[in-house]
Amino acid sequence: MDFFLLKKLVSRALFPLPLCLGFMLLGFILLRLTRRKKTGYFLLVSGAVLLLLFSNATVSRGLLRPLEYAYPAFHPDFQPGQDAPMAGPVWICVAGSAWTPNRSIPLTSRMDPFFAERMLEAARVSRMFEEARLVVCMASPGTREQKQAFQDAYAELTGIAPRPEILVEVINTESEIVALQKLVGETRTVMVSSASHMPRVMALCRRHGVRAEAAPCGHRTLKAPQTRHRLRLDESYPNAASLARSERAVYEYLGNAWEGLKTWWFSLREGPDK
Repeated sequence: MDFFLLKKLVSRALFPLPLCLGFMLLGFILLRLTRRKKTGYFLLVSGAVLLLLFSNATVSRGLLRPLEYAYPAFHPDFQPGQDAPMAGPVWICVAGSAWTPNRSIPLTSRMDPFFAERMLEAARVSRMFEEARLVVCMASPGTREQKQAFQDAYAELTGIAPRPEILVEVINTESEIVALQKLVGETRTVMVSSASHMPRVMALCRRHGVRAEAAPCGHRTLKAPQTRHRLRLDESYPNAASLARSERAVYEYLGNAWEGLKTWWFSLREGPDK
């Protein structure tokens, strides 16, 4: 088993639902099969309480919002046709997500929601520049030709002016940034990714020397400017949407923690004089 797959398996075990069910299952086993009743009760109750908290709208928003609003939107008030486009060359990079080459479903159904949001944001950002070039990271199954054909068709559908280039030899966010740095060099770059993913993306850009600006999209914790979110009675009930938000937050916190650990380890190996 390679390290990438092992890391995925371990991190998934720490997601809210597997973690809570694991606590409850272990607690049930201790209650029924051992004499450690107090520990069993503790684990069983802890798993149930944690599951209720992760499934709560207020808790899930509180976990996800700091990630999603770490970076502001990229020129949200820009109006194509009214505002003058910005001069100078720029790369617009779309962080990858899941897609399928299945031609039996519509073009718009071949991407997961995260990828669709990122592509639409890239289309919006591309209209702000006179010399924009678009690069899309695609690591999912399919040949380079299939991926390029898909991107060309999607660009025509959405009106993206530059023909998208694709990066296919990537397996995770860091490999995307490393490949991007080799492509763009010192050229100005706008990184497009989900809002919760953006802190990790920008940290990797700084580490690998990519001159990047953030263009977050796909916010899951919407809030009106200058207003406080009011607690609603119906949101006090556990629900799947809140559990999904909590899972997304835990996923990104684990990713940020891993990148922080690697940064610390590399700095330790290099020593204070380097």
